[in-house]
Amino acid sequence: MDAMPSQCARNEPALVHLRAQQEALQTQNAALRTQATDLETSQARYLAYYECAPVGHVTLSPTGQILEANLTTATLLGIPRQALLGRKLPELVCREDKDSFQLMRLRALELETSQSCDLRMTHAAGDDWWANITLVLSQDAAGHPMLRTVLSDVGERKRMETMRLALSLRVEELSHSLVLGQEEARRRFSRELHDRTSPNLAALRINLDLITTATPQERASRAYADRIEDTRALLEDTTVSVRDICSELHPPVLDAGGLLSVVQNYVLQFSRRFGLQVHLHCPHGDMRLKPDLEISLFRILQEALTNCAKHASATVVLVNLQLDVVPMLMSVHDNGIGFNQNSVELTAPGEKGGHGLRNMKETAEFIGGRFTLSSVPGKGTRALVQL
Repeated sequence: MDAMPSQCARNEPALVHLRAQQEALQTQNAALRTQATDLETSQARYLAYYECAPVGHVTLSPTGQILEANLTTATLLGIPRQALLGRKLPELVCREDKDSFQLMRLRALELETSQSCDLRMTHAAGDDWWANITLVLSQDAAGHPMLRTVLSDVGERKRMETMRLALSLRVEELSHSLVLGQEEARRRFSRELHDRTSPNLAALRINLDLITTATPQERASRAYADRIEDTRALLEDTTVSVRDICSELHPPVLDAGGLLSVVQNYVLQFSRRFGLQVHLHCPHGDMRLKPDLEISLFRILQEALTNCAKHASATVVLVNLQLDVVPMLMSVHDNGIGFNQNSVELTAPGEKGGHGLRNMKETAEFIGGRFTLSSVPGKGTRALVQL
């Protein structure tokens, strides 16, 4: 009986050691379970990122066969993922860009460097869309070559590039029109100087020569007095001519009083010259705009009123300036005969059509505004600028 306690006493250290090992194993198992959970979470996170990434991820064979594809790729192409596997990616490239894709694939395999280009792809619905494709040479677990591919939709970027190109061409066209308009203004001023100012100066020189060489008897004659009066009239007409040219080049009132002042002054002169009733409405005329905006709006107003006088057969014109709203508005509305808008187009430079209407449109666009024209036969015409 005494042998049993003695045996237990001898086994006690072994039991303690076993318990310690058991606890260590339990701790290790807990750590392994935690690591396994973390690994599963990480894999799930990676899988979610891979599947729902903002770009398509595709694994291709060296010949272009689709081996793997994420859900984004399936969405971009409009084809279920299982239906994509095994297909050749070049089959989904537009016919015009297939050669470009094949060349990029061969370069990626031969040069072992990343290759990228923009290509048009075909959606399952039949629509073409722009994609950027990047190919990177890699290897699978067995060491076989494969192509890691990134597929992204660049349609918006392409649309923006197209818009930028169109805007660039439009700015170039407007710049060309501006130069043509400047040349036309120079020719007009040249004609004014040649047809009015220059003959006046020539006549003045003749009169002055005759006046300075006149004898006392000639100075007492009626003809001499008439020549003096004619000289005064020539001087007055020449002064008016030069003043008109200066005003056409840049109205001095614009700098001092702003847009409303120059419009009021011009409308008054216009009404007297052509006998039209012109009503001006501008509730916030004390507002000042940038100088280039004020002069451009004034030029458009001049052209619109000129059209009213020359073509509209109008008796009343309403001019409305609203400078306190966004967008700012300027409209010129007459009660004239109107016209069929389908018969008048705002043509491009060099084409036949209304140069005045085209000038107004291009001037508005040049300052970032929009020009619209509305007219109905027998019901007048309305020119509107939104800025």
